[in-house]
Amino acid sequence: MDKISRAEYLQWCKDRALEYVNDGDGSAAIASMMSDLSKHPETILSRATERTVLMSISFHQSDKQKVINWINDFN
Repeated sequence: MDKISRAEYLQWCKDRALEYVNDGDGSAAIASMMSDLSKHPETILSRATERTVLMSISFHQSDKQKVINWINDFN
């Protein structure tokens, strides 16, 4: 996937994570998004940022709309 643009890759990450949300698995959606972001050189988050994001969203993983908003807020 290193030949794909940042924008295309980010959309792929979002689409994949949203599939988990649609299946009712907010926790897997968050894990998927965080994992996929770490696999493209232009979307890698620092460990500190990653921990902060995971802590903040983990409280809302059962709220479908909050998980969707969190995923869609990446840009």
